[in-house]
Amino acid sequence: MRKIFTLLFSAFMLCSYTMNAQNLTASLGKPNASLAKHQPKPLREALNELESRYQVMFFYRTNLIETATVNPMYANEGKSLERDLVSAIGANNLAYQKAATNLYVIMAKDITGRVKSNNGEAMPGVSILIKGSTRGTISDPDGNFKLNAIAGDVLVVSFLGYETKEVKVTDAE
Repeated sequence: MRKIFTLLFSAFMLCSYTMNAQNLTASLGKPNASLAKHQPKPLREALNELESRYQVMFFYRTNLIETATVNPMYANEGKSLERDLVSAIGANNLAYQKAATNLYVIMAKDITGRVKSNNGEAMPGVSILIKGSTRGTISDPDGNFKLNAIAGDVLVVSFLGYETKEVKVTDAE
């Protein structure tokens, strides 16, 4: 009898515990708004905010900024347009040039490189083009070149009598 009582009591407690556990709810409250403020935002959105704040216009190639993001803290200081603009575009390997009083052009930073043969000799006159565009340059007498490009662009390097190579531009310095 004692074993039956203990068994029934244990079963009752287990059912009671299970029923109570099913009735418990947990509330985490509202999402933390300060965390949302620290999420990366699209560069296009940041540029629109700067245009409104400083009454200026930005010109840029759409593909330069379509996937770019910025730290949302980029313009908290609001000290000057130039300072906020550098904070917003600098991490995306972009630069700007002031074209008029209220007009800025955003462009890719220049990348530099050197073309060498398999035995390490500089190769002057090598054609370097950005694939899918008409932008390009030719290497100087020391094999050096400078070209306006962004990470993700593909450089097509060609020279008469040599195999054409394609090199992807990365964020690496």
